Order: sequence, then C-alpha cells, then structure tokens
Amino acid sequence: MSYGVSERLTRTNPYGPIQYHNYTIPKDTPFGMSNYFQLRSPDVFPNPDEFIPERWLGNPVTSKGRNLNRYLVVFGRGPRSCIGMNFAYAMITHSLAGVFRNYRFQLYQTEREDVDMNSTYFVPFPYKRSQGVRLLVM
Repeated sequence: MSYGVSERLTRTNPYGPIQYHNYTIPKDTPFGMSNYFQLRSPDVFPNPDEFIPERWLGNPVTSKGRNLNRYLVVFGRGPRSCIGMNFAYAMITHSLAGVFRNYRFQLYQTEREDVDMNSTYFVPFPYKRSQGVRLLVM
C-alpha cells in the first residue's frame, strides 16, 4: 500500500474567502488535505487496511452513493495533479499483468508494521526497524 505523497499539501486562495460546509476560510489562509487521511477513511473505503481489489469493479460507490473514483487521490486532483498519472496507470497495469501471470508470491517474514506508515518524509515510511515487504518468488 502506498499513498503517494503523505504530507499535507497546503493551498491558499488570494481572491477571497472560501465557504466549505459551515466553515468560512478567510482569504490567504493556508488550508489543505492529506492523501493519507482521505484514503484511510472508513466512511469512503470500508476496511481500508484490507486488500480488496474487487472494490473497484463495476461502478463502485461509497456508502453515501458517491462515485468511489472521486476519492482516489493518490496522484492528486485538479490542475496540480501528477503529470505522469496516465503513464503510471498504463505501466502499473501492464507490469502487474505480466508479473502475476508468470510468478507466484508468498510473504516472507513480513508483518503488518512493515507496511504501516509510521513517519513521513514527504512520502510515507514504515517503522525504522522494518525490512520492508519481503517475498518468496515461486
């Protein structure tokens, strides 16, 4: 699992206040969001700690009926989204199809804390003692 950038990405609006639900954000006030918290929200992604690729099949929606794709913010959103997003999707799809078609994998001495984010240096890092995800390739 990865969240892309895990730091809070701040923005300001120099043109005037922004109304967000019951909140008014004054002009030039820094505000932002974190991909980590967006992608870990159980209201949007039930059981966010579980690997459930089927959640993306068909036309997936949240418990409130909103399209699930609008909450997939790994590459950012809007005019500042990652310029290489479409290339990355194509490479991921092509690469994973080839790897999983030709090999079998089994986790080797890997625990949950080896993948959980413990600290952030703009991108997520697990615990310092983690050896990362290790696999036996068969």
